[in-house]
Amino acid sequence: MSLQWTSSITKSLILIALNFLLSPAMAQIFCVPDDFPTIQSAVDATTDGCRIIISPGTYYENIKLKGANIILQSVNPDDPESAASTIIDGGNTKSVIKFNGDELTTCALVGFTIRNGRADCGGGIDGGGCLAAIKNCIIENNTAQTSGGGLFNCHGLLARNFIANNTSQRYGGALGYCGGDIRCNIIAGNQSQQGGALFQCFGVIQNNFICQNISQETGGAAASSSGIFRNNLIAKNISFDSGGALASCSGVLLNNTIADNQAARGSALFGCRGFIVNNIIWRNQGAEKPLQDSSQPLYSCIQEWTNIGRGNISKDPLFQAPHDSDYRLRSSSPCINAGSIYYLFGDYLAALDGSCRLYGASVDMGAYEWGATSDKDGDIFSDDAELRAGTNPDVADSDGDGLSDGAEVLRGASPLASDVAGTTTIPIDFISIQQAIFFAYPHETIIIRPGEYHENIHLLDKNITLRSANSANPRIVRSTVINGGGRGAVISLAGGEDSSCLIDGLTIRNGFAWHGAGINGNGASPTLRNNRIIDNCASGAYASGGGIQGCHGAIIGNLIMGNRAEGEGASGGGLAICRGDIRRNQIIGNHANRHGGGLVLCGANGAISCNTIAENTSLYGGALSSCYSRIINNIIHSNNARKWGGAIHGGGFLIANNTIFGNSANEEGGGLTSCGGAIKNNILWDNRAPLSPQIALAGELECAVPDHSCIMGWTQSGGGNLSNDPQFINPEAYDFHLRPTSPCLDAAERIPSISDDYDGRARPRIVIQWENRADGSGYDIGALEYCPAPPRIAEFNFSRGLEGWSGGGAPEVFALPTFGWKDGALFISFAGNKNVYGFWESPQEGIPLEPNYLYRAVFRISTDIADRSRVPAIRLRTLSANAQRSDLVEIASIGDGGFSPTAVPADYELYILPSKDLASPNGAARIRLFMDIINFDETDAASGAVFLHQAIVERIEPSDMVPLGRLKNWTFAGVEDGGWTWNEIPEIFTPPEHGVRDGLFMRGRDANTYGFWMAPPDSLVPRRGVIYRASFVISSSVVDLSKVPGMRLRCNASTFQSAGVLEISSAGNGENSPAPYGATFDLYYAAPPDFANRPANRLLLFFDMKSLNPDDELTGELKLEQVSVDAFGVAY
Repeated sequence: MSLQWTSSITKSLILIALNFLLSPAMAQIFCVPDDFPTIQSAVDATTDGCRIIISPGTYYENIKLKGANIILQSVNPDDPESAASTIIDGGNTKSVIKFNGDELTTCALVGFTIRNGRADCGGGIDGGGCLAAIKNCIIENNTAQTSGGGLFNCHGLLARNFIANNTSQRYGGALGYCGGDIRCNIIAGNQSQQGGALFQCFGVIQNNFICQNISQETGGAAASSSGIFRNNLIAKNISFDSGGALASCSGVLLNNTIADNQAARGSALFGCRGFIVNNIIWRNQGAEKPLQDSSQPLYSCIQEWTNIGRGNISKDPLFQAPHDSDYRLRSSSPCINAGSIYYLFGDYLAALDGSCRLYGASVDMGAYEWGATSDKDGDIFSDDAELRAGTNPDVADSDGDGLSDGAEVLRGASPLASDVAGTTTIPIDFISIQQAIFFAYPHETIIIRPGEYHENIHLLDKNITLRSANSANPRIVRSTVINGGGRGAVISLAGGEDSSCLIDGLTIRNGFAWHGAGINGNGASPTLRNNRIIDNCASGAYASGGGIQGCHGAIIGNLIMGNRAEGEGASGGGLAICRGDIRRNQIIGNHANRHGGGLVLCGANGAISCNTIAENTSLYGGALSSCYSRIINNIIHSNNARKWGGAIHGGGFLIANNTIFGNSANEEGGGLTSCGGAIKNNILWDNRAPLSPQIALAGELECAVPDHSCIMGWTQSGGGNLSNDPQFINPEAYDFHLRPTSPCLDAAERIPSISDDYDGRARPRIVIQWENRADGSGYDIGALEYCPAPPRIAEFNFSRGLEGWSGGGAPEVFALPTFGWKDGALFISFAGNKNVYGFWESPQEGIPLEPNYLYRAVFRISTDIADRSRVPAIRLRTLSANAQRSDLVEIASIGDGGFSPTAVPADYELYILPSKDLASPNGAARIRLFMDIINFDETDAASGAVFLHQAIVERIEPSDMVPLGRLKNWTFAGVEDGGWTWNEIPEIFTPPEHGVRDGLFMRGRDANTYGFWMAPPDSLVPRRGVIYRASFVISSSVVDLSKVPGMRLRCNASTFQSAGVLEISSAGNGENSPAPYGATFDLYYAAPPDFANRPANRLLLFFDMKSLNPDDELTGELKLEQVSVDAFGVAY
């Protein structure tokens, strides 16, 4: 068959394709042959910013660029005749033009005929990986031995070129391995073994004519190209085996006309497993189906189509004159308005002929839009409409807010007024999730209300938040379902989305695709959090990622269950090729035919940590296969491999502190096979296989020798290994916590990068020293650091209601919030008011405390306010039965609100000492718990809710408090103030008399007295996981304890976002107030959640007088005589 490309529409297509060229900026200009006799001599003499203009003629040269960013052009590069008459002929010896590879986008090659090149790669142009633009050129009759007959390894803009009659002996007759923006070209009459026109092109491939190319094996037009094919005419290409148009092209296929192609298998598409939408696939010829081994299309016109698929039709598209290569639509075509606009994405969305992509109720199927007029900027808003609206017809987004002019008009917004991202709700604001995504501004939040949504959605390269109404509520997550209907991936991404793109709190099920049936990331890096990804199936030869594939961002806290990868070579039942951090997920009951029932090829750029990976099955690596990552702190149990590696086969740069239990392999290695990295601190127990039940240590499946591990039946070498029963609490119930007598306690080797365990508790449980102490406080083997359970004396989990709690406030002064119970949590909500105060209070009978113990109250709290800097102040407190002592933790959203709660429940700790209570038997004390909301700050949210999910009170045994040392001590002899400074608020309160006299004293003046002493700033640097005790020695001049002025002791973070507080009042008989002979008051404080991310914080100490009770002795004196600060570790 002749390779010479001819057609009755050749001239018109060239005129369309070589239409516009922006005028270049002024630069130093050299001319050939006037200034230099050859093009190469001119190139050698120029530097960045120069322009070389070549006069018409034929130049027999092989040009080698040197890396300078120059413009090489013909005399009139926007004229096709200038390109046709300015010829660089390579003489069939080398590449006609070879770039250095360092050239940037400011380098350009414009308006030439480039012909008769011959090279291994890039017969016409070898880009070397450069970003140079190549425009308005005729690239013809070039040959490559391996790849890219016309162009190879060019990653810049390739626009308005005529690339014809080039040949590659193997790959890509026209283009090979090109990753730039390939637009508005004619690519015709090229030939290769694979990919007649394109091979391994991974940029945006749009608005091209790709016609009459030939491949001897696969992909008449393109093969193995992962780029986005958009608005192309792909016609009359031939493959003698598979994929008449496209073969193994995994990118998005959007609004293409794919017609009159030929192949024995898959006359149009073969093995194209990306997102296929709005295409016309018609008149393709072959012995088998037009689509073979390819994804399920949506909103497409497909000849003889009988399969299911949303929006698909099989009616004749009624082309104008297909025999004359005119594939525009007739006015009666069923494809008019039959596509979906909501899947359009990209920076240029014009139809193939440059007309507006939207004319009528919706977009048309295929590459053309019937009846539309010009749209130069491709913003789905015609030039005529832009002139009427006053927008810029040359700029797609006139107001620069991230949404095109046309999309803004359709949304009902002004394209002339920049909008900011907000929040939309499905189905209130938009009828479908996909519609909301299409109309979303960058970083917009889309909230999906509970319900089942039958959609296959695409995120359209947008960094947005897609979440349920409350991702922290399991019931809401379970009831917010996106059901893919077995018609493709449930959620697809374009590949450019980054970590600010969040998918949170959704149930994603019933996807059916080759790759990523639940979520197909296409190499994007979204954050996936708190989702249920269940019952999806990746199906086909070498399918992968039943649940998730190609998502390289953080994958946190998801349930990934019951997904499958089926077909020859199918791998990664749960996750495949996800390179980021994978932590705190439940990866359960997934299956793969070949590798990695749970995970395959995951974690390369992060770690696989703190997951439960259980009951997964595959041929190799029941749980994990080929995961070359840090595999740490996981519980891996009950997985099965039909051949090798019941738990892990292959991979693991570091496999450490995992509990690997009860896995099996039918041939060898119930636990580990082919793991060559360091294997440390693991428990390998009760795994089963005919050979090497715990770990293979010889032969082709040999693993590295483990150390400091507990291994059933171990008799080999390896430092620190044990073979004693690890003594789990209850392995039959999958409770792998260690008993206090376990030999694994203190038996691990320290790995500095592993600072916590599966439960998130610090390793070791008390940070004092690194030596093993054989008391359970060193580093333990396995995923779970030993942790004795503290005695729990009160627990409220609100699973059935209020549990005796009641709401209250001060309605005579402040507006009351709304109190309620919902989905297992108490809530306080407020709307449209900035003067709100209210609290939840535990039952009136109180919680009994024994003297001489320290107690810890843990409050689990979340909020529906997305911005932490706008969460109202929260106060967690106790009040003794005699109302004399109150311990408090205050959380304020000052600054960035770094300690304020989020949608994910977090635990806040309050440490409590029992008050003296002479009225109680044996002086025993009782307390009540409170959670207060204080919404006074104008910067806080006017509306929202705070949730209390759980409140517990634990008793800390004195033996479990381990001193870490004294950090500070102040004594105030004579007039020494120790650097403490005085502070007052005279515009509101009467300042007390104050001074230094063998202590820091304050003397009251009236019933409105307030002032305080503050310790030197930057004196204390706190750490997360450590308890601080500030001991204040205080005396009073008042003999009658019932009349001692009130006082407050504070321990504040220097950002004032968190504080521990002790308030003492002389209510009743005042037995907790300081006496003239002095008393010690201990205030305990532990850093709140997220403290580890705020190393600049310091602790500030305060001593306040609050003489606000007229019954107190108003001129009484309080004196601070000594302050010390000690640090403690606690066993739990």
